[in-house]
Amino acid sequence: MQRQQTRNILLAFILALALLASGCRGGNSDDATSEATDGRGAVSDVVLQTFDTVTGAQGESEIDLGLATRFNKFSVTASTGASVSFDYLLRSDGTFYANYLGERMTAATSFGAFSNTAVAPSRDFDPAVAGGNFQVKTTTVRSFVSDSNFEPAPGEPVNYTVVAHQDPDLNSGPLTLNIIYVGAIPQLPANKAAVQAAIGVARTILQGAGIAATFNEFDFAGGDVVTNPYFGSELYLNISAAVPSPAVNVCIAADFDITGLLGISGGLPGSPLPGARSCVGISVLNNAGVGGVYGAPELNLLGETLAHETGHYLGLFHPVETDWVTLDPLPDTAACAGQADCVSKIQNNLMFPLPILDGLGNYVTQNQLTPQQAGVMNRHSAVF
Repeated sequence: MQRQQTRNILLAFILALALLASGCRGGNSDDATSEATDGRGAVSDVVLQTFDTVTGAQGESEIDLGLATRFNKFSVTASTGASVSFDYLLRSDGTFYANYLGERMTAATSFGAFSNTAVAPSRDFDPAVAGGNFQVKTTTVRSFVSDSNFEPAPGEPVNYTVVAHQDPDLNSGPLTLNIIYVGAIPQLPANKAAVQAAIGVARTILQGAGIAATFNEFDFAGGDVVTNPYFGSELYLNISAAVPSPAVNVCIAADFDITGLLGISGGLPGSPLPGARSCVGISVLNNAGVGGVYGAPELNLLGETLAHETGHYLGLFHPVETDWVTLDPLPDTAACAGQADCVSKIQNNLMFPLPILDGLGNYVTQNQLTPQQAGVMNRHSAVF
């Protein structure tokens, strides 16, 4: 029961944030471009571009992005000292890959503290990217209540980072995950052993999506309670800058300042590069059993939580939110209405919003992904 409550709190929190949409504004940019390798030594496979801008009177900022035809996927991360959302990511032919006035295809169109990331294309049925010219527009705010009630942040520096790929297969590829044990409690031998066992569960789930995951492990200083990574902090900036990238960073903490969470992603999707929100947070205490002990059910739950939050970071919504009405933007996740119907139809999906207990009090296995969910994950620029 407590497991259900903790994940329910998490998902209500994410849903509330995801439903906050931005206003629409405009601006100028400077461009600096450099080639980078993708870990296989092929300079032509990936490119890194950076743009530095300053927001206008309404917090607006805009860049024009040109990509060579060899690039078939990319991500754009907007970083600032305030909160930022994407108004749109638009190709010159009129194709929207993110649009706060349109379909809820990405949480990038909700305000996020310090940074936000958009991916193109994000779904296997989105129009292909084969280079081209793109417009990216964001709004930066000091505070917000809703898409029509916010305080803009004029004169605020905004940095845009673009990671573009020539990916030979958009349905599979390698992914680096950095497992970072933050603070003394996660670094205890018993907790590290639990995480290492859970890595095996997560690795198998990701393999089912065509992702060949490589896991690195690091220790990092920190307190027993750390900031919720969705809100961002200097801690995550420092952690992500100290480990390999592009990657998904998984910060194993004792607990978060919003207590009771099994895990939470720093973005949906998150940035493949270092930043203040560049972490997936996992609580080593809240996933454990009675007395902080891990048995086989808790080890499986921990592995599923790790894979679930990685799914968020790579761009996946829950197939249904805990209002049991709001569905994800993927046609091949089953539509449902009401909690009982949704549990019946999709309780085994990795991204289902709650752990489920069966009639015997055992956790129902949640490790399934649809082809389109796998497609979203593989289109993230952390996957090569």
